[in-house]
Amino acid sequence: VVSELVEKVLECIEDMHGNHVIQKVVENMPSDVDFVIQAVAPRAGEMASHMYGCRIIQRLLENCEPSSISSVLEPIVEASDELSKDKHANYVVQCILERGRLRDNIRIVEI
Repeated sequence: VVSELVEKVLECIEDMHGNHVIQKVVENMPSDVDFVIQAVAPRAGEMASHMYGCRIIQRLLENCEPSSISSVLEPIVEASDELSKDKHANYVVQCILERGRLRDNIRIVEI
């Protein structure tokens, strides 16, 4: 199943039903989600603001070591001033504050 998802991660994330499949992959196979991280990272800010993408990033934060998702976290932390005001991304910023690295929390508070 995962091999079939690799090429369609972003398509699934942006889909009303497909995002649930990606969420379950992250929840149940956290050590095998590099393909999700690689797909999300270049568009992390956009995904954080997306009504379904924000859920995927939250699942990554809940189920993966922060060091393994730093390529997703860093652009979000840097844009946290704007993202914290977004109707979807604010939940991602809150999740980073709850589950993220101390340095990310400090950076968000400083911004």
